[in-house]
Amino acid sequence: MSTTTPPTDPTLAQILEALQSIAEAVNRGTDAVAGGTDAGQASQEQSTAIVDYLVLRELVGRQADEIRRTVAATRFAGGTVVFEGGIPATAVKVAVFTRRSAAPDEVADITIDDGSVVDVVKKHRGARRRGSGPVIGFALASVTDDQPVARVELRDAGDLAVALGPRLAPVS
Repeated sequence: MSTTTPPTDPTLAQILEALQSIAEAVNRGTDAVAGGTDAGQASQEQSTAIVDYLVLRELVGRQADEIRRTVAATRFAGGTVVFEGGIPATAVKVAVFTRRSAAPDEVADITIDDGSVVDVVKKHRGARRRGSGPVIGFALASVTDDQPVARVELRDAGDLAVALGPRLAPVS
């Protein structure tokens, strides 16, 4: 009787390593990111891992606190993205990734009631827009309409991730 070793998927080790780094980051810095400004605040990489972990908890119905770390958004032609509903109060900019990488392809400031954003929303949705309150969004400068957006990270003034937006398909 011969024994054979089943083939191994090389991504399995990468997945395990990523899960271990998330667990380590959560153990070291969850309170710093979730609780606000602490002298021992997490690094940018740790904050990203922590937000990923907290989003996973949120998606399976085990939200860690009252803060939502997933936000909805709509992408319009011409490089405009508008958030649907509220965003975390600490979010001041977004990091936009078009592919899986450590560095974003673009970092943009979040604008509130910017005239160009309101005009784009009115043009695409008519005079009446969904929801109430200010229009919150951002403009893409280097990511073109034909590029899909793989990840949108909302970041605070210290450049730490505080929430995630959706993947955004190319627009025409």
